[in-house]
Amino acid sequence: MGLVIVGLAVMLIGGLLAVLVSFSSRLSNWLGGLSAVSGTVIACVPAVKAITTGHTVSLGPLTWNVPYGSFWLELDPLSAWFLTIILGLSALAAVYGIEYMSQYGGRKNLGAV
Repeated sequence: MGLVIVGLAVMLIGGLLAVLVSFSSRLSNWLGGLSAVSGTVIACVPAVKAITTGHTVSLGPLTWNVPYGSFWLELDPLSAWFLTIILGLSALAAVYGIEYMSQYGGRKNLGAV
């Protein structure tokens, strides 16, 4: 599916690893935050390409044959703009969350938060 799916997978795997290492709150915070930021950067590459070129970008050669047609995933400049905004806010929230959650590290079990 291309870099958008890879970026989302990096965010998901990093979040799961952060939960698995929750015995160390500092490591868990940094792992979750950095995976969110790196996944955002990876997923923004096709979006920036669609915005700068003004052309629709296909998100991969994957086609899904469904009854009465096919299912394609493409990224036009408008949807790329909104994707960039959403991913950018996610990265900013992750960076903010690293420091914000560090004050609760030794006192509370943060679990899957």
